[in-house]
Amino acid sequence: PKLKTLDIRDYQLNAIPEPVFGMSNLTNLQLPRCSIELTGQSVNALATLEKLQTLDLSHNLLGRTPDLRNLKACETLRLNNTGLTDVPVGLFDLPHLIDASLSDNAITELPDPLPLAADGRAITYNFSNNPLSPQSQRSLGTYNTANELRLAEERKRWVRPGQELDDFRDSDFSDGEELPEA
Repeated sequence: PKLKTLDIRDYQLNAIPEPVFGMSNLTNLQLPRCSIELTGQSVNALATLEKLQTLDLSHNLLGRTPDLRNLKACETLRLNNTGLTDVPVGLFDLPHLIDASLSDNAITELPDPLPLAADGRAITYNFSNNPLSPQSQRSLGTYNTANELRLAEERKRWVRPGQELDDFRDSDFSDGEELPEA
């Protein structure tokens, strides 16, 4: 089982196929719109796929909330329209997460405040179309404002367009010997 990517879409699986949990090299698991329902056993088995960088179970009424604590390599998470009522355990502790979509669910409560990444990385969380409590809406708004400020600071550090070309033109490609001026 050296498979790294499994992408099955719009196919009636009803469950994550059992052999998937033995695929220790799997980095990309995408099973949107496959009528997947999680069991206690599949929640536990999913948590063992520690190399997953992308997990997409969107548009499946999962029935249970996945446990993300062990998915330390996860960068992209798609759990939109899955019927979730709670934020998955471990979501805010994923050290490489960049983008998480949990839109179109029934989540009402978010942590206050939403944790910022320890390394200063900007993480995009999409909780749109969830019946968030007023406090959770404020928490998400505060997080998004801080995230935008971080992104703006990051953009300021970027080199202005064309600067690399200016630097290249000014480079001295000699072998170190001075040439007489003409």
